[in-house]
Amino acid sequence: MKQFEIKPRIYFDEGSLEYLKEITDKKEMVVGLIYLDNYDEAMESVEAVKSSLLIALIDRKINQYIFQYEGILKRLEKDKYIFIIKHTCLEQMQESRFDILDDVKTVNIGNEMSVTLSIGIGYGSENLARNYELARMAMDMALGRGGDQAVVKTENDIKYFG
Repeated sequence: MKQFEIKPRIYFDEGSLEYLKEITDKKEMVVGLIYLDNYDEAMESVEAVKSSLLIALIDRKINQYIFQYEGILKRLEKDKYIFIIKHTCLEQMQESRFDILDDVKTVNIGNEMSVTLSIGIGYGSENLARNYELARMAMDMALGRGGDQAVVKTENDIKYFG
């Protein structure tokens, strides 16, 4: 007589599996860079006394923008910033079409020239260092196209805003 081996079957709830994958993706960290495109020209177009006020106002707008998305922001140089946010917040930024680009242009304390921003964002890699490299590539693309825009880059996709 032949014996049969009974193997246990494992069932997966596809809905739950997709839900867990979506939650994991949304917690993914996104690295971004913000550059003030025409910093030197804007500083020359305003009185020396008001230049520090102009920078403080722009700095405040950028800080508020990143903090509203629960991110962290660090100034790297006088005209360069780096930030880290969650992927879900990036989706919100994209839905608002990076309204900080227009918001910063409204800062005027007598300067003849409006300050413009370029934003480069990288995500999609499990490695934060690779996301930073993608953000630098995105920034290069934004600056190569004249600045005053946001570029979001993954390993396989590029999106332009502004």
